[in-house]
Amino acid sequence: PDGLIDSKGFRTVRPYSIKAIYELATAKVWIDNARKDFWIKKKKSQFYVQTWHGPVCIKAVEKDAEKALSPVYIANAKRDSRNADYIVAEAEWRYNNIRNAFWYDGKIIKGEFKKKELLSVQEVTQAVKAHYNIKENERIILYVPTFRKNATTDCYSLDYTRVIDALKAKHDSDYRFIVRLHPNITKLQNNLTYSDNVLNGTDYQSVDELMVAADIVISDYSGCIFEGYRAKKTVLIFATDMESYISSDRKMYFDLYNLPSPVSKNNDELIDIINHFDSVNYEDKRKAFVENLGYYEADASKLVVDEIIKRIG
Repeated sequence: PDGLIDSKGFRTVRPYSIKAIYELATAKVWIDNARKDFWIKKKKSQFYVQTWHGPVCIKAVEKDAEKALSPVYIANAKRDSRNADYIVAEAEWRYNNIRNAFWYDGKIIKGEFKKKELLSVQEVTQAVKAHYNIKENERIILYVPTFRKNATTDCYSLDYTRVIDALKAKHDSDYRFIVRLHPNITKLQNNLTYSDNVLNGTDYQSVDELMVAADIVISDYSGCIFEGYRAKKTVLIFATDMESYISSDRKMYFDLYNLPSPVSKNNDELIDIINHFDSVNYEDKRKAFVENLGYYEADASKLVVDEIIKRIG
């Protein structure tokens, strides 16, 4: 709601409202993790830090996906990059990606946002389980598929019951799914079928908290795959439309079959992967892969604040 001020002093306004336009026009500093809309005008006196959304991604973005983007988006992205005083890169991989694909030759802050240190894993897990009435001994499977440009949900054909049964048989534990759709298609969340064991996580306040609480992460082409690797989770890939997605939607920065995760293209393959999953081999691959991405150790939040203080005092 408009005007809400929480205990930390943040004032909220509804996106695209008159109040939001006023705040953007009068703020000394902008911090955003997505492109600003074309109609938002930046003054010379304003300081703009673009944090982007995710240290690493599997889908090509910006200039690398130019053929899949509209001329309007491209023009706006170039304008937004010109407006940015800094862009934050959380890993060496993203630093190179920004230089190559963001139409940006300005200053880059090298640092990671220390989200995982805000609360302990136990506190976050307890909060998530309490929110969904999940028992303490039950484990969480987080299903986080990405969006398709045609906004279809037909590809989200995961057989939740078979997956739960296979995992229970293998690990002698009870599991429940939390399903979270990409922000671009939140309006489609009611197209999916939920139950006591399949919970709707699309509107939950933080995907980071869901990631922390999860024991297993299942995705297709989402950057959440890499967040799962960083969080030392078991990540499984369920990609039913790989060929058509790559040919008609976005090219990939990574070959799915070269990632630490086993790849399934249907439910039978996924169940077979679960039954024969080698956790030791997976962990060796996961650790080496994460190290190769080059995540920065510096605290990005502190670096951003330091630059703001230098700029505006």
